[in-house]
Amino acid sequence: MFRSSQVWQTILVRLMWALCVIGAFVNMSLEELLKQIISELKASNQLRAYDEIEQQYNSYLCGTLVEKVSSLEALATWCHPKALGDLKVSNYSNDEWFSLLSKLCCKCKKKRQQLQLA
Repeated sequence: MFRSSQVWQTILVRLMWALCVIGAFVNMSLEELLKQIISELKASNQLRAYDEIEQQYNSYLCGTLVEKVSSLEALATWCHPKALGDLKVSNYSNDEWFSLLSKLCCKCKKKRQQLQLA
């Protein structure tokens, strides 16, 4: 009985921690999420993805409206969990990494739609 309660306590603590991490991603802006992913890709030595996403991010920041829309479309494709989800990153669990990518993908699509309507 004692061992079982320890297991459940461990599961509960991990679940609470994961919810806090996921909640932190929800409140991040598009730019913060992109910086976080770029930083993690660089730290994890995923240079091809790092270069491409950083290039698209810079195009989003400095480009014309058409370039921003195009960059957001490319970022949504690159940052989709199916595209980068298999990469080995050092500072996140698989679930955290998928959550971060999912949030970024959604925010890119939403921002792209806003820019297209402007």
